[in-house]
Amino acid sequence: MLPRVFAISALAAAACFGQPPAISLEHPAAVGLPVWLKIPPRDRVETFYPFDLGLPASFGCKQVEVRRNGQMLPEIANLADQGESSGIMAEFGNPCCSALRDLIMDPARATHPARLPLHLRYRFDQPGVYEVRYTATTEKLSFPPGPTVWTAWTPIEIQPGSPESRASWLAEMSAHAPTDKVEALTDFLPSILGIPDPESLRMLGPYLYHPDKLVRRYAGSALTYWPAAEAEASVKEWLRIKGPSDGMIHYLARGPLHALPDFNSILEIVLPYLRSDSPVLVAGALEAAWHLTGAASKVSPELRRRAEEELMGAQDHIRAVCDSGTVSQLDSLLKLLPELR
Repeated sequence: MLPRVFAISALAAAACFGQPPAISLEHPAAVGLPVWLKIPPRDRVETFYPFDLGLPASFGCKQVEVRRNGQMLPEIANLADQGESSGIMAEFGNPCCSALRDLIMDPARATHPARLPLHLRYRFDQPGVYEVRYTATTEKLSFPPGPTVWTAWTPIEIQPGSPESRASWLAEMSAHAPTDKVEALTDFLPSILGIPDPESLRMLGPYLYHPDKLVRRYAGSALTYWPAAEAEASVKEWLRIKGPSDGMIHYLARGPLHALPDFNSILEIVLPYLRSDSPVLVAGALEAAWHLTGAASKVSPELRRRAEEELMGAQDHIRAVCDSGTVSQLDSLLKLLPELR
């Protein structure tokens, strides 16, 4: 027992004297490849990426700063944009906790070490030595807040890379794209993001149709790493060919109260999917139809009438194939639409 007691005491003493444990790269990093930073482990709930809202660039209650040659690097991600693209209107729960807390508490599930995807906050497009520092609070909502204790500035080295090495790495990742929710959210998706190239966008696309809602929401938010025109063009093409998902509708609207662009044409596309046998496609069609309740999205009177008829006619099918959340959205929609005529 003595070594265990000593280890706990040493960590406690380090925190008391303002000397948090060290940070380091999880593995060697290069330009064009992911940069994962190992962070001091706490309990699994508070150190397991992604965090509460499931946004790619959200680090929960952790902060990381990066500098090179003494100059602070600007952040490349906009959390407000990612939040709007996720369809979330408000934050609930403890933002310090993992979005996968219910799954990762299973001790039998193998997990990655406590780590953060630095490349989703900062651009490492030049080889060389960078410096990183890290801090974490135990509870973002606590008052008064505790002191902020940073690690020392820690050097990390980014090796040279090339378009060819990134293409080869993406091909290897694509060949082993996971379907498992935890592996998709904790490794595959965050690893391929951050560099807005066409191949990684193609690899992201299928996850907009993943059976799990959190994965679809994460994928929709991740589209913000690409220029809007490029991402929107791809999403509209997938919508036309494969049908709708709630993740892509959230992204196109940038929020449930905002206008859904090209609403008439999108509504024409999605209405037949209300009778799909795929819960994902039904949920996507219903998410698009929800914009009938907002003043921002304009639709012709004839199409509105047809949409209401389709919703009424498909409601038994929707109740049979979809989960309780989608059925609840249907009930709200059916109640609101007559009131808005």
